[in-house]
Amino acid sequence: MNCSPDEEGSSTLIMLETSPLLMARREGLHVMVPLGADGQYPITLKVQLPACPPGALRRMVESPALVTPVLRARLPGTVFTSANVLLGPLPPRWLINQVVHSASEEDRVRRIFATLCEGLLGASGTHFLGRREKGDMSPLFMYLEFPDVAAAQAFGASLDAQTLPPGFSLFWVSWFTEKPVSMWSCSLLLEVMEIVPSKDWKGLMESATRFPCPPLAVLGPNAGST
Repeated sequence: MNCSPDEEGSSTLIMLETSPLLMARREGLHVMVPLGADGQYPITLKVQLPACPPGALRRMVESPALVTPVLRARLPGTVFTSANVLLGPLPPRWLINQVVHSASEEDRVRRIFATLCEGLLGASGTHFLGRREKGDMSPLFMYLEFPDVAAAQAFGASLDAQTLPPGFSLFWVSWFTEKPVSMWSCSLLLEVMEIVPSKDWKGLMESATRFPCPPLAVLGPNAGST
């Protein structure tokens, strides 16, 4: 409080970090905030969650002071370091060569992928992300959200051991053939990555190859268990 609650100029300042704000907005546009102390909360405010400023999202991607790289290349024998996994770049025109593109048709295809990825791989979210610069409307990446880091690492281990569910493997090949697709560990939420311009993806991937995911031996036998 800047002054007595009874005064006309009194106000309450509520601050939120970017990631918790983005996660909260996935659940709804309002939150209930109890006010009080020592177990007594006589007032509850219904607060409308603001949209995250685009500048704040850009800083999360572009800041030179980032402790954790935005992307880390995931090579065979290494482990994902976050619960978010990026697959791609996907082949050029992979979507528009098979369907007549529209927003509704793209969402229909995404929901088909979501059913497979969430039912067979244990993902908790499946999204398309990014575009190429030259007018190709096919998404550039697939962004998978897993419940935790351990689940993402289990997906990577199954891929290395070639023990992915046959139904998923057949479905994947039907869309993308058997050409290998690169994988990346992504430290940022989908809502942040959606603001990355097409021209910036190359630089992010080049940086990611300089900071690859570590081998399991480096993290230890309990990696991702928390």
